[in-house]
Amino acid sequence: MSRWWHAEANVAFCLTAKVGISEQLDYLNWHSVGLPGACQYGPIHVLSARAICAAAFNTTPWGSYSRYGSKSRGALLNAAHTSPEVRVRCASAPLVVPFRDPWARLCSAFSDKMYHDGCDGDDSCFRRRWIPWFSLDRQRNLFVRFLMALLQSGTAQKVNGTSLNGHFNLQTSWCLNSRTISTHPTVHGAQLEVAGSLDVFSRLLGRTTPFSATVQGAYVPQSSTPCFLVPENVLRRLASWLAPDYHYIRRRFNVTYASFTTISRLSSSARQHLRVCPHNKTITTPERHLDDDDMGIDGGAGEEV
Repeated sequence: MSRWWHAEANVAFCLTAKVGISEQLDYLNWHSVGLPGACQYGPIHVLSARAICAAAFNTTPWGSYSRYGSKSRGALLNAAHTSPEVRVRCASAPLVVPFRDPWARLCSAFSDKMYHDGCDGDDSCFRRRWIPWFSLDRQRNLFVRFLMALLQSGTAQKVNGTSLNGHFNLQTSWCLNSRTISTHPTVHGAQLEVAGSLDVFSRLLGRTTPFSATVQGAYVPQSSTPCFLVPENVLRRLASWLAPDYHYIRRRFNVTYASFTTISRLSSSARQHLRVCPHNKTITTPERHLDDDDMGIDGGAGEEV
């Protein structure tokens, strides 16, 4: 969980991995640190930021600090690494909480970390970097093994004392829970799928230009990720695993997602398979003839799980 307090505007932000956190931190750094300091965080998602930094502050090293660092910067203070007084003030400020369709978030995390963050579909790399208990049994395809690894972590979201990586665990393990939210007098939920929802950032920070006109999104379909055949019973079990997220979002923000209805109503059959395409989050009935991508590259899509 990444929890921040903007001291000048008296607004708190609770940010979750794979819920637009890169864009949100870039925006907060750009408007909280000031120039030229903000250039050091390499805010690539802020429109024209690199050109501005290069033109006016070419002696300031671009991206020398990680946007994800825990150190407070400018008016933006990390609630977990500050004084007790600051933590108290953060907990009593209005809170902004972005959230996302839980199914879409998992699909995005799989596509990103399995194919677009250095592993290029290599299961050994994924196991080493992201989920230590990820199976190397290639009788099952990569996406089925990914889902099985999540299910193996159970409600505790850990295996043998090792916690599930934050890109894959539940949003209720991050910001969507009463422990995080209950102390704040006002909570602004920002549904990532709704255009302009993140403009609440700019509005509460008193910026005239909206967030949506300042930041370019990074979440676009990654078509190089293949599609996979997944047994219906695995998807149905996944619905139960994701249920805390879906239920909290519905109860707190009155938002329901069709994805939960789709996967929670599937059969318990291990022999019935559906075609899942993580890059666009779709679940469809498989066609009669399958290509290698459908089989998940490494085959075994029809194996029982």
